[in-house]
Amino acid sequence: MKNTFASLLFCIMLFIGFMSAQQNIDFSGNWILSKERSKFQLKFFEKLEKAVVYIEHDEPLFRFTRVFTSEGQDNSLTYELTTDGKEKITQEGNQKYISQLYWEGETLIFFTRIESPQCEATNTVRYRLLNNGRTFQAEESFRGPRLKYDNLWVFEMEK
Repeated sequence: MKNTFASLLFCIMLFIGFMSAQQNIDFSGNWILSKERSKFQLKFFEKLEKAVVYIEHDEPLFRFTRVFTSEGQDNSLTYELTTDGKEKITQEGNQKYISQLYWEGETLIFFTRIESPQCEATNTVRYRLLNNGRTFQAEESFRGPRLKYDNLWVFEMEK
């Protein structure tokens, strides 16, 4: 009986520790791409002159903006989701985006399914903080009928 109680107490403490650790992770900041540390299967991204990610994270709200600069032109994307996994549906022309954001331990997963009359594709990105929160890493996996790639994006906190 003592061992069962001790095991149960240990599991509860682990769960509480896991939940509090997850709640303390804050991705907020301005992040600058480190091309040297990043790895791109899609060669287009190697031509980026600059890439900056701006994150406002006030759990459970998560606002993500990225600005890519290539050939002197900026291209930006912004999304706002909650980290509870609720789906958000947006429409751009004939493409529908079904997106969600959720925790897997200390990793924040962004998943979006892109539906169009011609095809369906998915993009999964696993966000992590490394180096005591000074490095933001995004492992991206895009899968579609005509395009498949995996990229590793590494960003450093703007000083």
